[in-house]
Amino acid sequence: MLEKLTPLLTQSKFLEGVTRFISLHIPYNYDSYKAAELYVYKRNRKGAKLDPENLSAVLGLKTEEMGRVEAHIKLKKRSVSIKFKVERESALPMFLEKSAELANALGKDFSLAKLSAERLIEKTTLETAEANLNFIIKAEAGSFDFRV
Repeated sequence: MLEKLTPLLTQSKFLEGVTRFISLHIPYNYDSYKAAELYVYKRNRKGAKLDPENLSAVLGLKTEEMGRVEAHIKLKKRSVSIKFKVERESALPMFLEKSAELANALGKDFSLAKLSAERLIEKTTLETAEANLNFIIKAEAGSFDFRV
């Protein structure tokens, strides 16, 4: 899938001047899913190419049983972190119970670093996704406390 998305992302050069991230929104419809969106992000650095081992993505699905479900995915090297956000709170335990199956599905090439599930408060849009990514980047960078 990454191989197919890479050319599309590199063609999105026009977004580089608008935002700190290059994003691609892909609307998608399939069987029982009423609507789906895929947002793929990369840091907007001049001349930087997409790094297929370090990316962030949000997959949003509208389902009949669980309402809206979003998977916020962060890939760093071969380590995958996923935060599920679910509209119907009754579905939350299922995501945590299936973590072992998900880890096995990733196979030998990837490891599941972190899995969490929480209630969906606000649907991800292009604007809110960028705000969430800024928060993630600040959290990854950590903080520095210097006192004299």
